[in-house]
Amino acid sequence: MARSRSAAELRRTIPALMGVHGENQSDLGDAIGLTQGQISRKLAGQAEITLADCDAIADHYGITTAQLLGSKRTAVAKSLAAKEKASGRGEDPAADVG
Repeated sequence: MARSRSAAELRRTIPALMGVHGENQSDLGDAIGLTQGQISRKLAGQAEITLADCDAIADHYGITTAQLLGSKRTAVAKSLAAKEKASGRGEDPAADVG
């Protein structure tokens, strides 16, 4: 199986996202419809991470697929920002006044 730098970076980004969100492989798998074993094989490079997987993972973490496929630092930062916004900590209450 060919290994690209992009695929290797993606296999580092996904565990970083899981870590900052307090999730494990089972949690991610449950969220996107895969088993823990499937997640494990994908992260180990034994199975391909598909574009559909990327779309589902990005959606789960509140980021775009492009952000997921970009740098690990950007993906984690954008995901944490999305989580804060969803919890209300990142929103400006005055923005809803209108």
